[in-house]
Amino acid sequence: MSGLAKRRDKASSDAEALRRKLEQGIRLQAQDRHDEAVSRFRKVIFAEPENAAALKGLVQSLIATQRAAQATELLDNRAATLAETPAALSDLIGVCLAIEYFDLAESLLRRLLEIEPSDPVALLNLANICERRNEVQQAVDLVSKVIELDPAGGRASDAYGALGRILANQAQGAGEI
Repeated sequence: MSGLAKRRDKASSDAEALRRKLEQGIRLQAQDRHDEAVSRFRKVIFAEPENAAALKGLVQSLIATQRAAQATELLDNRAATLAETPAALSDLIGVCLAIEYFDLAESLLRRLLEIEPSDPVALLNLANICERRNEVQQAVDLVSKVIELDPAGGRASDAYGALGRILANQAQGAGEI
């Protein structure tokens, strides 16, 4: 076997081992064995720092074991060193939204929208955060932009639904309903 073939086999074996560690972490997490899951997820992240599934699992398990400060510190550090690519930002945004870390999610969404100002998912996620903060006009403006960009597109129905929800919540809060 050539040196190149050996290296390919080793790389394939290493990738398989990491996949197994990730799956073990997910199973342990499902069994509420979060301390053990943290260990598995950390091993995956050490080898593959950009592995979003492992990061999400690690953060969720840290929170489940009352280590939320470690979780948010990990996310803050990741955000500071993150490659400014849409894929990397989207992965980290997904983790932040999953654990409701809205301050960092908002910051990352704004960074993503600087790169891709027409990203409908980012616009809708940012609108949701604005709505949660009672920044109704900004939420309406963001949702309206999604509709304006592609009125019949795949995200338009999501945007129309969000707009209806935002306006209904605003009317209800004002006692109009």
